[in-house]
Amino acid sequence: MRTFIVALFCLTASLAQAENLDDFRKRFEFVRNEEGRLVEVRDRSMAKDVSLKAFVQGLRAKVKAGRSFLRSSDFDLQVDFLLDGMEELPEELERHEFVTRSISWRDILKKALESISRNPVERFFDDARLKENLISFERKLTSGFRLMGKNVVARPYDHDFFHKMFLTYEITAMALKIAERTISDVPLLHIVGFVMTNYEEMVRTRRHYHQNMLLHYLERIKPEELGLTDEEARFTISSIYESRLSWLDFKARKKAKADWDKFGTGELYSSLRTGTRLLTSRTHFYESLGERLNFAFQEAWVKGERVILNLVNKGHTFTSNPSIAFYYSFPKRVARKRILFQLAEIGLGFIPISDFIKDNVESFISSCYEEQALTEGALAAHFAMVKDGEMKDRILFQGLNPFLTW
Repeated sequence: MRTFIVALFCLTASLAQAENLDDFRKRFEFVRNEEGRLVEVRDRSMAKDVSLKAFVQGLRAKVKAGRSFLRSSDFDLQVDFLLDGMEELPEELERHEFVTRSISWRDILKKALESISRNPVERFFDDARLKENLISFERKLTSGFRLMGKNVVARPYDHDFFHKMFLTYEITAMALKIAERTISDVPLLHIVGFVMTNYEEMVRTRRHYHQNMLLHYLERIKPEELGLTDEEARFTISSIYESRLSWLDFKARKKAKADWDKFGTGELYSSLRTGTRLLTSRTHFYESLGERLNFAFQEAWVKGERVILNLVNKGHTFTSNPSIAFYYSFPKRVARKRILFQLAEIGLGFIPISDFIKDNVESFISSCYEEQALTEGALAAHFAMVKDGEMKDRILFQGLNPFLTW
C-alpha cells in the first residue's frame, strides 16, 4: 500500500521542494490528541465568521457596477461573449407542455441582461423586508456552520463527521418558506432567494474549494514532508471525498466506510485517469498539450491560445469537452463571463417567464461555472506552491466567492 500511495502522489510531477510549502503551513493545521493521533485538519483562514451584511453590500455593489457597464454595452455582443465556444448548445430550450412557442437560449439571456440594465435592481438590497428576513436567517445559519466545524476540512478517523452538512440546507429552505409567506413582491422575493441561497452555498462550498487546495498538496508532496504518515494522508483524502457524498446516499457512505483505507485514494486516482482519458478522447478540442499541473488541470493550446483545461468538470451541461479554467492571453475572460452569468441569473427574476423556463436557464448557468470554480482550489494551490502570487490571486478572484481566502 505504501508503494501505491507514494506512486500516486508522485505520478504527475516531480516532488516540490520544502521551501515551496510556506503557504501550506500557514493555511493548514493538523490537530492531534494527547496520544499524537491526528484528529482533524483545519484551515486557519476559515476560522472567522463571515458577515451576511458585508456579503449583501458586496453583491449590491457588483449589481450596480454591472448595471452601469450593461447600460453602455451592446447586448448582442455580451451574449456572443457568453455563448462563445458553446457550439453544442441547442438553439432553443427543450419544449415543454406549457411552452407553446420556441424560446432560444440567446433571447432569454439577452432579456435577462437587459432587465438588469433597465431596472434599478440595487434598491431591492436596501429594502427593509429583505433585511428583516435576513436577521433570523443569519443567526440560525451561523449556528449551523459552527456545529459543522466551520474550519474543519477533514476528520481522518471520523467517518460520520460531515453528515451534519445537510443542516444548513434545511435552515435555508425554512427561511425561504418564511420569506414566501411574508413577501408578495415577486422581484423582491427573487432577490431574497438569490441572497439566501448564494450566501449559504458560498459559505458551505468554500470548504470544498479549500479541500481541493489540500488535495493538490496531498497528491504532489510526500506525506512525511507535509507532517503526515502514509495512513494519515490516505485517511485525510478519504474524509475529503466522503464529505462530498450526499447525506441521503446511505449505500455510498456505507461502502466508503467499509473501504476507508483505499476509498479516497481510489477517488483521487480515478480523477487522474478520467482526466487522461478525456484528453485522449477529445484531441480535436486542442492543438497541443503543455504541463499537467495536478489531478484536475492541464495546460494546453486551444484555437491558438494558451489555456489551462479543467479535466474534472465539463464546460457546461450540453458538452463533453473539458472546461477552460484560464486564458493566458485574456486573464479576466473567465471572471468576466462568470460575472455576466451571475447578473443574468439575477435578471431572470425581472422578466415574465414561467418557472419551468427559469429553472432550466438557472440550471444551465450553474453548469457553466459553479462546480468548475470549486475545483479551481487545486489550481490556486498549484500557483501558491510554485510561488506565482499573481496567478494565485487571479484564480481566487474568478471564483466569485468573497469568502475564499489565502
